[in-house]
Amino acid sequence: MKVKIERIVGPEYMTGALRTTAGKDMYTVKKPTLDTFKKMIVTAGGVPHSPLRAVNYRIYVEDVKSWVTVHYVRHHIGVQFYIKSQRTDRDNQDHSDRNKAPQDTLINMMFDINANSLLTMAQARLCHKASPDTRAVMRAIKSELLQGDEYDELVGMAMQPSCDWYHRCFEPRPCGKL
Repeated sequence: MKVKIERIVGPEYMTGALRTTAGKDMYTVKKPTLDTFKKMIVTAGGVPHSPLRAVNYRIYVEDVKSWVTVHYVRHHIGVQFYIKSQRTDRDNQDHSDRNKAPQDTLINMMFDINANSLLTMAQARLCHKASPDTRAVMRAIKSELLQGDEYDELVGMAMQPSCDWYHRCFEPRPCGKL
């Protein structure tokens, strides 16, 4: 599996959102300080501030098992997925019986996601109740962000399972970590 991340809308575009919510000039476009950016991620209530949604990423995941992508497409707020179709008329391969397509077929997945939705997705997909394969994809995404600039690194550091983020578990049958 290989992960590549492009930031398609940077933190400088959250400044307008920040200034608008504070009743200031909304046309200012400049990068917020790292301290301000961190405050947008880590709040007293544990919920990121809405201007964080202005920061967007395009995430490419190569050679991921088809069944793992199904876990990711369950997330639908602030994200758009592009995943190889299983339609039999889409490529030159013989897929005479689509019902027999193996679920562990390696496919590519790409998605556009805002930073706030990525943090929410990470809370579920880094959970110990998630499958090891699903966690591996999210760990690879987190690792890639940690290698980015200071802003990407802050997003990567905030990617935690719910139990670490909220200090409680939301699963009906917890794993026992807490």
